Amino acid sequence: MKSPSAKTLITVMALGSIPAVLALLFDGKALQQYDIYIAAFVAFIAWFWATRANVVGDVSCLPIIFAVMVAIMPTLVSSFAPGPVTNDERAYLMQAELFAGGELSEPLAEGNLATVFRRRQVYEDEASGVRFSKYSPGTSIAMIPSALFGWPLLSTLLCALVDLWLVLRIAQMLNLKDDSRLAMVLFAVSPFFMLLNTSWQSEVFSLTAILAAYYGFLRSRAKSVSWGALVGAGCGMAFAIRPLTGIVFAAVIGLTMLRNGMLKQTLMAIVGGLPFLLGILYFNQLTTGHMFTATYELYAAKFGPWDANREALDVYGRGDMLEGLLRQFGRWSVAFGGMLGAMALAFWGAWRLRVKDGGVAIAAAIILPLVYSVHWYAGHRLYLGPLYIVETLPLLTIGFVFLLQAVPEKTKRALPLAMLAFAGIMFVTRFNLIQLEAVQRAAPQIAILKQELPPRAVVFLPPTKDSSREKAFKHWTPSRPAELLGDGVVVLRTTKRLTPQVLVERLQLGGRELYAYDAADQSLSLIE
Repeated sequence: MKSPSAKTLITVMALGSIPAVLALLFDGKALQQYDIYIAAFVAFIAWFWATRANVVGDVSCLPIIFAVMVAIMPTLVSSFAPGPVTNDERAYLMQAELFAGGELSEPLAEGNLATVFRRRQVYEDEASGVRFSKYSPGTSIAMIPSALFGWPLLSTLLCALVDLWLVLRIAQMLNLKDDSRLAMVLFAVSPFFMLLNTSWQSEVFSLTAILAAYYGFLRSRAKSVSWGALVGAGCGMAFAIRPLTGIVFAAVIGLTMLRNGMLKQTLMAIVGGLPFLLGILYFNQLTTGHMFTATYELYAAKFGPWDANREALDVYGRGDMLEGLLRQFGRWSVAFGGMLGAMALAFWGAWRLRVKDGGVAIAAAIILPLVYSVHWYAGHRLYLGPLYIVETLPLLTIGFVFLLQAVPEKTKRALPLAMLAFAGIMFVTRFNLIQLEAVQRAAPQIAILKQELPPRAVVFLPPTKDSSREKAFKHWTPSRPAELLGDGVVVLRTTKRLTPQVLVERLQLGGRELYAYDAADQSLSLIE
């Protein structure tokens, strides 16, 4: 292939910056205040270095341990955070704790007492008297080690290490030679990847599953038929975590295998994926009573969110496609390497990579955003990049490195060096926002820690936050019913009818120290 000139590369990056500019102008929810300016500064520095007479430092010479340390740092630091930034993560952890205890669900408190323990993203089945997470079980299954050891981010840490190893092995399989380590380093220092590893969002685990499937595809493409089973297992696990993502990658890789005449490998992929599909159907049967009805569907119909006509929003196809694409690619434009427009180089590299991977990387990078563009929600805003398509980040990173192999040496060194040098700025600005959100959501628990409450104390949350019941429901998480039997501090919601006095009687809380949480000054006061 023809070696691209510096002028061509700059032009492509300029085109890649257009989505960020459009998002800045027309979508107030796509980016945070300084994203585009930081990313533009990084791009400017990269090309400034590329024009210097002396060749700048070579990032590809960095040792593997450097990538490992960078990858685990966000997870270790976040372990000291007061809690997660989403109710999704709390629901995943609750279900993981149930799985670790050999249960699919937990008993629902009787009658209107269920309100006292109610959590977002947790479905309440009054007919069966149980409750469980609304999400597909894959994430919570992956988090069983976290539940067993009492460290929610343990599974995240393990996945980050596996991700690095898979990226390195994939780059080697694609014959990137000495640049295989560069692909791993750039992936490790990606602000998007680092921010993802501060959480236990479902994408943490689907990313690992998809990387495993892609690795299995490359191994099976090299005529190792049995590796086709890993393709099916990876896509099957991704389906158990994020069903839509699993379906897209299964289709992309499966059709590529068939197009390349890999019939035996395709059959092995089916064998590898079938247990996961059957497992999900069986899980649905046990939880919802119908194998083709997912827990997610039940929650969307019962708890919403709803539009103005009281129709469920969280149903696939309710999103605005153009808005969805603008938001996703606007975020990509600043998130890839934290360098404005570098995303376009990555897509170009993935296109060139098709001679080695049959077009899987570029097809997934194009199709996945299209599929998610009609979803009503584009993913949480705090992780910098388009969260719902983060599984394509390592594939695009490898494509980017593949492109760099064809560019002038100074450019090949300058762009990665700028990404490495300034990744911390983009990470820190977003990490601060993540910490602020975590503190806001964990305010009652922080107040409990500050006052060192005695064992078995009870803290009552007010019915509203800032005069809003919705904010109180969204931001505060009560204890689980079973925690009433332990020695820890218990946090309960209250309503106009279920006052602390009523709850003391109905939940038999006599003999415990009782406290009221004041949202105004985030303090606790003893109830005499």
